[in-house]
Amino acid sequence: MFICLTTYLQPLDRSDPVVARHGAYLDECYNSGQLVCSGPQNSGTGGALVIRTSDADEADTVMRNDPLVVEGCVSYQLIPFTATRAAFPTLVDERR
Repeated sequence: MFICLTTYLQPLDRSDPVVARHGAYLDECYNSGQLVCSGPQNSGTGGALVIRTSDADEADTVMRNDPLVVEGCVSYQLIPFTATRAAFPTLVDERR
């Protein structure tokens, strides 16, 4: 899995069409099983997502296709990790 931390590069207005496209894109990622959770950082400086893949290229593709990234509104950092315990057992990487 990957934790993805995003940083806002410009102020975002919830009424901006790119924000709506971002939300629709996240819905697609949830429906495909790629995302576990997402939301804004409490600091207001960006967002955080948990991407469900062990493949760095796939995680990068998920983020590169996010409308907020495409439009240059956010930058992102991918942090790989292995879930060894989880509230939902299907999230645990059994290979460890």
